[in-house]
Amino acid sequence: MRDDERRPANLNRRELVLGVSGCAALSLTGSGRGLRNTPLGTVLGAGLVEMGGAERNVFSTLDLDDASAHPRITVLDFYGHGVALDPLDAKRIAVFEKKGDGACLIDLGTREVIAPIETHPDREFYGHGAFSSEGDVLFTTESIVSKRYKGVIVVRDARTMQELGEFPSYGASPHDIVLRDGGKTLVVTNGGGRRAGGDQEPCVSYVDVPSQKLIERVEVAHPDVGSGHLALTSRGDLALVAAARGAKIGDGLGAVSFRPFGGALRSMAEPASVTGRMRGEALSVAIHEPSGTVGVTSPFGGLVTFWNLERGELLHVQDLAFPRGIALSLDGSRFVVSYGRACNLIEIATDTLRPISGSRRTGLYFFGSHLVTHALA
Repeated sequence: MRDDERRPANLNRRELVLGVSGCAALSLTGSGRGLRNTPLGTVLGAGLVEMGGAERNVFSTLDLDDASAHPRITVLDFYGHGVALDPLDAKRIAVFEKKGDGACLIDLGTREVIAPIETHPDREFYGHGAFSSEGDVLFTTESIVSKRYKGVIVVRDARTMQELGEFPSYGASPHDIVLRDGGKTLVVTNGGGRRAGGDQEPCVSYVDVPSQKLIERVEVAHPDVGSGHLALTSRGDLALVAAARGAKIGDGLGAVSFRPFGGALRSMAEPASVTGRMRGEALSVAIHEPSGTVGVTSPFGGLVTFWNLERGELLHVQDLAFPRGIALSLDGSRFVVSYGRACNLIEIATDTLRPISGSRRTGLYFFGSHLVTHALA
């Protein structure tokens, strides 16, 4: 966790158990695509709180459909990054540390850590994982430290977390991971290594899961960035965001790249007045598939950008202080964005791309890199 990002909200022990009061009310009306017959969902994410003068790592959930809801919190012993949802149990999730040995299973019903997920001493997690569509195995992105962060996808039994095997990520420092084609194809971002050339270059790998063989390796279009987070449409259109390579925190420029299905990966350079503000990184990404709209957060630039995926056209810029996670509500009517040092949430309509009146909630604990919306039973 970066030192300049560590700005938790205050929380005492009683509030940790009962939930936090004083959140701003949420308007469940306003602009948005479609009717509200489908719930917005529950938003999930990692963060920090201050308890007794010390910072604590937490994982939080918040019901977006309940204007009176407060965050429900689970204390962790590591700083969470990515989340994997168990398709067989809506209350069971896996959470991973970025660059470390921290990972665990959480029961969202009891708000308890079920069990840690352990890895080999010479490997480290790199933030993400994904359950198979059948729910029988868990895939995790990991790096072999002694081998210049050679990337592997580790396969674990979804119930016991016992390691069943591993196969290459076909790159170095694998990070984000998505399954498509009914779980037959694994798409993984490889951030690249400290040295140039070969498997040290950033890329997106497409891997056939049954054979564990490489289908395609897409090199990153921009020479000065890595390969960070991705989002895919059901057709296979790719949106890729990344941080500057080899730069100090907040320096350099992040990048946004698009690859319409069957096309080439292209990094967005225009308008320069906007891409030039993406200091340090383009962090989190979400796609509203019906309109082809992609939302991207740029924390150090203080903006959320919205693009047309197929045309690569900038649609709108929303200025926000230190925006981080972005996710689409379950009904598709709005993007949910976490922002600010006080860990705020705001909702942005997918049709107008403007903030929904009354949707701002303040003093929450979603300070991690990602938000996930989820249907909890």
